[in-house]
Amino acid sequence: MNKSVSAGTETARVSLGIAIRASLVFIVLCGMVYPLVCTGIAQVLMPGRANGSLIYSAKGEVIGSELIGQKFTDPKYFQGRVSSIDYKADASGSNNYAPSNPDLLRRTQDSIEDWKKNNPDVPVSAPPIDLITNSGSGLDPDISPRPPKRKFPGSAG
Repeated sequence: MNKSVSAGTETARVSLGIAIRASLVFIVLCGMVYPLVCTGIAQVLMPGRANGSLIYSAKGEVIGSELIGQKFTDPKYFQGRVSSIDYKADASGSNNYAPSNPDLLRRTQDSIEDWKKNNPDVPVSAPPIDLITNSGSGLDPDISPRPPKRKFPGSAG
């Protein structure tokens, strides 16, 4: 009986050693080698996108990203999508409010009031929903083609 106990212990020890070595190999491969190879390929093939699609000023300073919406207050710029997180990339995410939530209703009503103030000649039924509501991340700069094609103040078309 002593031999079977020691043989079982030895088998467990060998199995544990294999499991630990396999884990370490996969940690190095999947956690270090693969990400470094992908990052290297991305840097070679598309460096701008790999670095966050950054936008630079004339002085070479980073002023934003093509992937994150920005708040424009100057009327010469097209009004972008509303952000529930004030376009802060470190706070990505929406509040995920239900349509009946008082905070969501208040924010949406505030957006409609801003629309009325900035576009007095346009009926309240005209603003596309993209310009009144925020995206799921709160950072999305993209809107549907409908708003720019509309003929109203603040429109590019």
